[in-house]
Amino acid sequence: MLESNRVVRLVLGLGLAVTLFAAGCGSSGNKSQGAAENGSTNAGGDQTTDTTARGSAAGNSGEEIEVGNTEALVWGKGDYGVVMAHGAIYDAASWKSQARQIAQNGMVALAVEDTSADNLIAAAKYLKEERSVQGVALMGASAGASGVLQAAEEKPGVPDQLILISGSGDVSGLGSYPKLFVASEGEGLAGEVREMADEATGNRNKALILPGDAHAQAIFETNQGDNLMQAILERLQQYR
Repeated sequence: MLESNRVVRLVLGLGLAVTLFAAGCGSSGNKSQGAAENGSTNAGGDQTTDTTARGSAAGNSGEEIEVGNTEALVWGKGDYGVVMAHGAIYDAASWKSQARQIAQNGMVALAVEDTSADNLIAAAKYLKEERSVQGVALMGASAGASGVLQAAEEKPGVPDQLILISGSGDVSGLGSYPKLFVASEGEGLAGEVREMADEATGNRNKALILPGDAHAQAIFETNQGDNLMQAILERLQQYR
């Protein structure tokens, strides 16, 4: 009889131990899952939320907004703005590196997804009304340069200056504000870019012809990328 009671107590004790062990594992697992979803756990076991890291990443990628009929990304703060229109095989995010450098120099950079003239005009209006900038430069690459030229023709008062990278078109009817025309020597546009700089109204126009044969935004990926970016920043600061 005593032996039977000992067996019963042993079985009950083992069952209780298994139950407590399972409950402990379940509690630990839930805490770890919560920490993974909501933040991290520090050395003392307290849960923290890594909002600083997420905020930094969002700043690097640009703030997502809507202007006109398109989505756009915005970087930086300042009293001068730059609206950027990408080439046909690129998107708004492709300007990230250049936009961050513009922002680091105390200006607001805005890259539109749809580079139509209407959206570029809407982007410039947004910067003036919502970001309190005093002036706006329009910068376009390849197909994006066409949108920039059309926007400048339709709304002459919108830009303070133009920067066209591997762009082509009639510039004779544009305003006398500064214009920078860029191309690579071997991409086939160098001659036309020089002519555009000569034909454009005003005396603050410049043709920048870089070595190599890269086209438009691809220039930034070559050993001429830093030279191009430096020239852009100098123009923006000079005529802002």
